[in-house]
Amino acid sequence: MRPNPDVEAAYSPLAQAQARILEQLVKSRNDSLARLGKLYLQHPDHEIYDSLPRVGALIGPVLLAKLGDDRNRYPTLAVLQAVAGTCPVTNRSGKYSHVYFRKACDHEFRHIIQQWARLTLDASPWAAAYYQSVRPHCKSDSDAIRRLANRWLVLQRKVALICSKSGIKAIKIQKNGNPKRKSDVITASWTYFGGSHIQFRTFVLDIAL
Repeated sequence: MRPNPDVEAAYSPLAQAQARILEQLVKSRNDSLARLGKLYLQHPDHEIYDSLPRVGALIGPVLLAKLGDDRNRYPTLAVLQAVAGTCPVTNRSGKYSHVYFRKACDHEFRHIIQQWARLTLDASPWAAAYYQSVRPHCKSDSDAIRRLANRWLVLQRKVALICSKSGIKAIKIQKNGNPKRKSDVITASWTYFGGSHIQFRTFVLDIAL
């Protein structure tokens, strides 16, 4: 079937106008991302996020925007995990207990944190070990990734609290050796560099199968 010249002539101006609009939108988006990238690099917390595995030029700024630089933005870890949608909802009444998927949350936050958690599987031995330990107990791969994301929020919050308590505005995190597996906990060791001070911390994270 040959195209109708009259139809082509009728729609051609509209198609060209839409292409120009799309081209301008792409250019504006790229300009905005470039400006946001520069602002992110100027932020005192960017070194913390950049030192985490698989946090690149796109995920880093989004995590910073969602988590914020106000340490009191989320009063407790439970509030942070609930907003991010990484923890389930538990209803208890007497001997009855039911755990189900959390629907009320920041869905964009949950998508980003889960995508980041998935990317860390081939970059962090601790993340890979945790994932392998919980996957057999999960109904789906997404469930296992969500549990891993939940643990990454634990780690990130501990790092943020160390920043606020020590007065160090930027901390460089370097993994010190491979994490050790002990029964139902994983011990992950990290070294923090803040100015001329070097602090060593070991986090013991419950697997909570």
